[in-house]
Amino acid sequence: MNKIHTKRDAESLIFLLQKLGYINAKLIGSFGNGKETSEHDIDVYIPKLPGFLSKRFKSKQFADTMKNLLDAESYEYTDMESWYFTNTFFGDVDMFHNIDHFDY
Repeated sequence: MNKIHTKRDAESLIFLLQKLGYINAKLIGSFGNGKETSEHDIDVYIPKLPGFLSKRFKSKQFADTMKNLLDAESYEYTDMESWYFTNTFFGDVDMFHNIDHFDY
């Protein structure tokens, strides 16, 4: 059974990310376009950071940390250069740091 993601789930996730220091994190995809629910996932954009911080996003250490913070069941790095976290506290979460190839 798929979880229905709500705008409240999505906004709570953004609040957490901003408190963790990703102050420019924002919703993209269906929630970024004003939808109130999603049957798929929550898409988040964390703007590319300069220098080594940008490389950190792609690291297993970043993913492991986020997996623990979000209480995710699993994660994978996708062909769209995002981390997809499955069954988190907020539902499924797809985190992007580059949205050049993002399909809205």
